[in-house]
Amino acid sequence: MTADPTATAPRRAILAWSLYDLANTVFFLLVATRYFPEQLAERTGSESAVALTYVPAMLLSAFLSPALGALVDRIGHARALAFGLTLACCAATVGMAIADGTVALALLYVAARFAYEMAAVPYNALLPALAGAGTLGAISGAGVALGYVGNLFAFGLILAFDLDAHGYGALYLLAAALFIGFTLPMRFLVAEQPPTRHDPTPRRRGELLRIAFREGFAALRRQLAPPARRAYFLGLFFVCDSVNTVLAQVARYAARPEGLALGPDSITWFLLGIQLSCIAGGFLFGRWSDRFGGRRATLAAVALLFAGLFVAQFAPWWGVRVAAIGTLGGAGLAGIWAASRHWLVQLVPAHELGEAFGVYGLAQRASLLTLFPFTALVDRGAASGAGSYSGSVGVLLLALAIGCVLLAKAPQSRS
Repeated sequence: MTADPTATAPRRAILAWSLYDLANTVFFLLVATRYFPEQLAERTGSESAVALTYVPAMLLSAFLSPALGALVDRIGHARALAFGLTLACCAATVGMAIADGTVALALLYVAARFAYEMAAVPYNALLPALAGAGTLGAISGAGVALGYVGNLFAFGLILAFDLDAHGYGALYLLAAALFIGFTLPMRFLVAEQPPTRHDPTPRRRGELLRIAFREGFAALRRQLAPPARRAYFLGLFFVCDSVNTVLAQVARYAARPEGLALGPDSITWFLLGIQLSCIAGGFLFGRWSDRFGGRRATLAAVALLFAGLFVAQFAPWWGVRVAAIGTLGGAGLAGIWAASRHWLVQLVPAHELGEAFGVYGLAQRASLLTLFPFTALVDRGAASGAGSYSGSVGVLLLALAIGCVLLAKAPQSRS
């Protein structure tokens, strides 16, 4: 999993790796962003109910991400682990399509979301083996952009076949089918990677798992010990806190009268527009990351997301608000994913990349500070008859500002 400055994997392997970004982004948009929050809100009458399903999956995956990263460093098999966890996610998503009760639906979503989040750890650890040091940002950005191309494809199918009219089950089945279908190229075309930490003594599986858990906690302490990495991971934590809430709530924000007040069909077109700006953001920030460094590109992406959220909430003109979240916000979101993982590769020695991406996963998934305040403020306003997103968006802007300040303290690369 070492990035050779002169070596780049075959294009078919790079494309296959990037198609996984497409696969998991489609799942995230259709299930986690668009339809599950809507379905659960319809059944429970509460926006906070979504948070109650989101938090267990994220906290569990955050707790286990460092251990999984340490296991990847020790045994390799990053491709196999990513594929197996994807299969588990798709199986749970199929279960959601046929679940009757609200509790069963929520539990299956927790399982699907947990497997989805965990699969990203070994998947991201494959990146340095695919790209020469001068192309890491471009390949990372291309993967992010291709993911949003997949969203356009998925929404095209929904609109062409009027799948909205067939209920949530049909939409979940579509998400599962696309997720596993676009994962298969990675399974067969991306070479499996050897371990980066060689253990001279053969280990049994149970012992390896115990070692991985023990090293997971050690990895967390090790990665947070250098001030540069500590600033990076803490800054990423606050940035992802805001991003996670945006991703979980953007469709509800678009639908509610105190948000953008869009109808069901308009929400679909609105989300399609966001995908176009995400595609552009992924490509552009990935290339800027190669040219100017992951640090500058990440900070610029955070600033762009901040501007998009601010204008979307506080501009007096509806059209400007829609355009701001659909263009600035979308490009900033994609840019954060494209540039931040390139920046991490520049900060961490090659033999620690598995555990570093485990901590990267922890920072992303444990970022839950703003979700409950955001939804609680929305529910409180609706109950009092004076609904507004101003306070909720203010919480997100504060988290982004804190994250940007912390990230600015981290250097471009390890000394």
